[in-house]
Amino acid sequence: MVKYGVVRVTRQLNISRTAIWKHIETLKQDGYAIHTIPRKGYQLLEQSDRFDEPAFASYRKGRFGHIVHAFDQIDTTQRIAHELAQQHVPEGTLVMSEEQTAGRGQLGRNWYNPKHVNIAASVILVGVTHSRRIKANLDGGECVCESVECAGP
Repeated sequence: MVKYGVVRVTRQLNISRTAIWKHIETLKQDGYAIHTIPRKGYQLLEQSDRFDEPAFASYRKGRFGHIVHAFDQIDTTQRIAHELAQQHVPEGTLVMSEEQTAGRGQLGRNWYNPKHVNIAASVILVGVTHSRRIKANLDGGECVCESVECAGP
């Protein structure tokens, strides 16, 4: 359980108590278990298993993941990433979804990603050759596996 004092949060974020309350209410509606402690603050009762943009923010490193487009369900992350790339979004922009219904593998094979089983993700890379994209894909998968193994059960 993590406790957050209202005074500390208002100072760190430079926002009012009312603004904090509104944000807390939004988080509660999104499924976060938060207990209000009168005149003291808020207590996050458990870590959420939601993998959305706010949850991802603390893991940003380097040039990747500073812009995140997170979805509960999407046809394919690749389509959205392609559309965003056409709009010249920054390299490292991440598109992710808990459920992907019409994804495609590298060889054009169908790729279905059921909800609460995997996370489908596409990262926008700029000026990278096809062979380097393939290597980045394999390296990324290896990093995910190592991270999961380190985190334990």
